[in-house]
Amino acid sequence: MNRFFIPGVALAIALAGPASAGSYYRDLAPAASTPVGGIIRANGRIERGRGFSIDREESGHYRITFDKGVFPTGCAAVVVNGEVSGPVLSTAVAVNCHDIGPPIVQVHLYDPSNGGRVDASFQFIAVGV
Repeated sequence: MNRFFIPGVALAIALAGPASAGSYYRDLAPAASTPVGGIIRANGRIERGRGFSIDREESGHYRITFDKGVFPTGCAAVVVNGEVSGPVLSTAVAVNCHDIGPPIVQVHLYDPSNGGRVDASFQFIAVGV
């Protein structure tokens, strides 16, 4: 038996082991989705952003529907920030996750001084979970 055989096998295991373990664990890790964000005007018009559509349902209520395939799991975590000159808006977000189809996000904007719904521009960012 060659005296370099055992050190050669050990070297091969040392070099190939981490590479195969890395490719194994890479397949197990959840796929990260690309964040989607936008700036929406008070009338429901998209000022900036893509990968979604928006409907102004009534005063202070907006519905964001993401394009098919944007979030493969059908669920997203969303952060909304209302922008208005005057009092700061409080925002409520409801995310409806679906097994089929894209997530739908309900954005409700309120004036904290009187609790009433208010139309205002806002911005959001969403990432698939």
